[in-house]
Amino acid sequence: MNPEEKAKLLETLDLILKHLQSQSSNSGSDYKVVLYLVPIFGIVFGSALLFLFFIGGIDKESKLSKQDFIKKKLSILELILSF
Repeated sequence: MNPEEKAKLLETLDLILKHLQSQSSNSGSDYKVVLYLVPIFGIVFGSALLFLFFIGGIDKESKLSKQDFIKKKLSILELILSF
């Protein structure tokens, strides 16, 4: 190995070492992303749950009871069979 190749190899190894050291110093950034995304998902899914809860409770009185539903289905069935 001539001196030019040796110098190039040492320079490349030094760059690799610096890159690895910079990667190890940025390991805390993964936790920052998670800590940033968890509240966003919580707010979005919580809002969706509240929305669905309130929508379901609004027309509770207007929903048909089970017996009324069965009567309605039977009348539709009788109407279809009468043709």
